Amino acid sequence: MEVVYIDKMRPNAYNIFRKLVSHIERKVFEMTGYMTIKEAAKKWGVSVRWVQTLCSQDKIDGALKFGTQWAIPEDTEKPRDGRVKSGRYKNWRNKAADNEE
Repeated sequence: MEVVYIDKMRPNAYNIFRKLVSHIERKVFEMTGYMTIKEAAKKWGVSVRWVQTLCSQDKIDGALKFGTQWAIPEDTEKPRDGRVKSGRYKNWRNKAADNEE
């Protein structure tokens, strides 16, 4: 069996390959009880990129990766945002310099 690399495929064969991959990706998300990253971002009111980051950092319980696609359980709650928002670290350099004097 000869291995054919994508960059060496003829344009028509490449289009067929992309359609097949798209079809497989759609079938993955026909699983009941799971949602896509776009659906989770809309549900939680955050960006798609932020949900991707949470998935890659394993902060979403039950998230599964199929190739390049993530499947997130529909009943999963939005993870707590662990970033500091209190402003406690605001001007920390100035405070450290004041303590040295």
